[in-house]
Amino acid sequence: MKKAKLLARIVFMMSMFYALPALAQSESMDANLAEPNVAISAQRLVPLLKSKAEPKRERLQALRAMYNAKESLSKPQQLEFWQSTKTIARDKKEDVQLRAGAIWAMGGMGMSLKHENTLTHEEVSRQCQFLLQVAADQSENLQVRRGSIAVMRDLKMKEAVPIVKELLADSNNLNLPEIARPAAIALAELEPDEVIQPGGENSCTKD
Repeated sequence: MKKAKLLARIVFMMSMFYALPALAQSESMDANLAEPNVAISAQRLVPLLKSKAEPKRERLQALRAMYNAKESLSKPQQLEFWQSTKTIARDKKEDVQLRAGAIWAMGGMGMSLKHENTLTHEEVSRQCQFLLQVAADQSENLQVRRGSIAVMRDLKMKEAVPIVKELLADSNNLNLPEIARPAAIALAELEPDEVIQPGGENSCTKD
């Protein structure tokens, strides 16, 4: 019975998704961090990004500049930047906007590091395990949770499936599009066999 209710909620979430064709683009990392080209100096910008003593605006600019130049960074610079974003993303004392941006950047860098064979999928997923707790934590900021769900989807973290299902099974999340929408999209991509398309059939509805 619980599985049937879960699948019914997924149908509802997916119908919301189909009604909003621009959502997938808005959920992308590049859409959240895109900015015109900025002169890049990793030696200057990484310390700026890390320093809590610096103004938030300058740290955000450093984050965006580093992210936009990620393809031109050396392997050590890419890894240092990735670790910096992870540190910021995990720190609840950091500014919410900076944390949300760091999560998106961390996801984008994780995808690049996998694509370039600098790190394996398993290594990236292991480093991003904390996103599971962030996504499930109701005390967390909604944008931070939203980013965590979307990044786990983009990194194809199968271990996120149980958390995503729990989020979709919680009726309280129906009124939280920041959680419900990315969760529905994540489940559709990570475990498509679990999703019933509107008007379709699935044997999983059986108790």
